Amino acid sequence: KSNFKSEVFTMPYILDAKLPHIKEYLCEKRQLPEWVVQKQINSGFLFAGYPAHWKEIPKLKTPEFMPNDLVWATFLTVSGQAAEMRGIARSDHNAKILAKGSDKELGGFLTKAEPKYNEYTVCSFEAAIDSLSYHAIYPGRITQSCMGTEYKLAAKAASDILRVTAVKTKHSCCFDNDFAGIKATVRYFNHLKEL
Repeated sequence: KSNFKSEVFTMPYILDAKLPHIKEYLCEKRQLPEWVVQKQINSGFLFAGYPAHWKEIPKLKTPEFMPNDLVWATFLTVSGQAAEMRGIARSDHNAKILAKGSDKELGGFLTKAEPKYNEYTVCSFEAAIDSLSYHAIYPGRITQSCMGTEYKLAAKAASDILRVTAVKTKHSCCFDNDFAGIKATVRYFNHLKEL
């Protein structure tokens, strides 16, 4: 079931020339450790991007000359069918968007546990930056983003863990402590009981 039934996922443009600006934004402005950011860049799930479906497409032949307000830190989900995009120099409503056609129920942005610290724990967060911040503190835990308060994705992760893992693994739902986050957490627990 897609949240954008009439839309097909449109992969954002990858702007390799702007990658240093993404690292600067995440490491300096958002205070993420460089090793966490580089780990996700190496995995191919974090890159500098531009929404491919926008009508006013800049001259992508020279992306290094694009102004930073047209560049997003792009977090591709494990399904390859959704992407969270954070504007690195924006303060408008487009500072935080999803790529067109992103399906929030197929799987979120994922950070794998560091093998030598593996705690066999999966934690679900609302946003990719939240999940990376947590992973910096607990590198032995798998973290995933639900692209908002998508409690069904968190519940799916928890039920999949119970079904397929041979090792006893825990799941935590780590949504924000605000009205939307609390409401989604309650729905998460109720939905999990039905699975």
